[in-house]
Amino acid sequence: MEPEDILQRSHAWTVLLTVYKNKDEGIIQKDLADKQETGSNAKQIRINEQIEAGLLKVVNVSEGRRKTKRYYVTEEGERIAKLLNQIRSGDELMNYGTSPEQGNILRG
Repeated sequence: MEPEDILQRSHAWTVLLTVYKNKDEGIIQKDLADKQETGSNAKQIRINEQIEAGLLKVVNVSEGRRKTKRYYVTEEGERIAKLLNQIRSGDELMNYGTSPEQGNILRG
């Protein structure tokens, strides 16, 4: 599945942007679930889709006796998250090859 298909699904932007906001330290699934409003099943589906599409990656880590998974954005995931943040904020998208006219269309 292509990233553009995945990002059209419910809560996909929120999952990607939440992981992006925690890009340096990553985020564990429990923390990601706590920050979302959807059920945990839906969140895990969105996470898996974004991993498959190359937007997120998972790293298994040991924290004391427990093993847990930390999620990080990939280079492509970070690029798309930055664009989504710009769209949300209404900033110009000129650094990404988008003309001001197209930027105005995106902002509404």
